[in-house]
Amino acid sequence: MIVIIPLLTVVYSYTNVYMFARSSRQRLVGAMNEAKVKQDDLKLIKTLVIMCVTFFFCWSPYAIVVLADFEDHWPQTVHFLALIMAHASSSINCIIYGFTNDKFRRGLFHLVGKGRVQAGSGEVLHANHHSVAPTDIEMFNVAQNKPITTNMIVVS
Repeated sequence: MIVIIPLLTVVYSYTNVYMFARSSRQRLVGAMNEAKVKQDDLKLIKTLVIMCVTFFFCWSPYAIVVLADFEDHWPQTVHFLALIMAHASSSINCIIYGFTNDKFRRGLFHLVGKGRVQAGSGEVLHANHHSVAPTDIEMFNVAQNKPITTNMIVVS
């Protein structure tokens, strides 16, 4: 029972996320390819089911330990591992997103280090070691109304 109520809350919340995403997409795309919409819906459902199952498996050991060992006779290691698994549930979500969502994965790789700027170089160095001019985003020095060059900024 200790895991069922939070699990039902998570399932309810993710169902609402799915319904909101689906209705928003239908309003935005209108005449978009229906097969593509169904494929996207299935991907989203798959992601949400994986997240709910993961939540259940991460929190179940904690619930079992709390209910079965309320007098603390089990080794502290068991309590500690159950607690770590429970709290790891939130961290695992980004891994699930990374495996199931191409856009999230591309954004994460970009954030982690695909587009680093080195001070004074005047160019962007990508993870594949090719140098290219910074064309993705144009930034301006507002005070002087001229573009900011890469030797003015450092992105780490």
